[in-house]
Amino acid sequence: MANMALPAIADTQESTHTKRSVMARAGTPKKAPSTKAAFLLRFEETGRIDLACKQTGIGRRTHYNWLEGDPDYRKQFEQSRKRIVQLLEDEAYRRAVEGVEKPIKVGDEIKTIREYSDTLLIFLLKGAAPEKYRERYEHALGAPAGQTLQIEIVRVQARPAVEAEEPAERPNGRIIEVTCAEDKPN
Repeated sequence: MANMALPAIADTQESTHTKRSVMARAGTPKKAPSTKAAFLLRFEETGRIDLACKQTGIGRRTHYNWLEGDPDYRKQFEQSRKRIVQLLEDEAYRRAVEGVEKPIKVGDEIKTIREYSDTLLIFLLKGAAPEKYRERYEHALGAPAGQTLQIEIVRVQARPAVEAEEPAERPNGRIIEVTCAEDKPN
């Protein structure tokens, strides 16, 4: 490409804007919009903010400033994040349900077997139906300040019960008392 001379621009109050416009027409991109778009593209390719920042040449703080100050960028970033999550879920499903061909050596021959990931299947089930496949359940209870709350703890046993150490009238649990304190502001 031949040397392209930029037109001379007088130093006026509007010259900064005009210089940027002329530079953009001359092939120099405007930094903010193209950098944001480039970052989002790199983020979708890598799935990682740190790598997208490095490849785009911006600091992580810049990305977080854009999230805080630009609602359109925040919306685009959320859309990119959702696409990444969908790609990851699709890959997890493929490995868990469809399986992956793995080469193995049998004597002098190389054959392939299909392996499935039980671990990924477990995570997919937990994500799809957490109420059914969760490992634990937490529930917050409360009572007015100064009053006693009575809680019965019940053990769920997956194996046959052994002789309980609890009193005969409460073979599956025990009673504890908790006195509720006033909530303190954070």
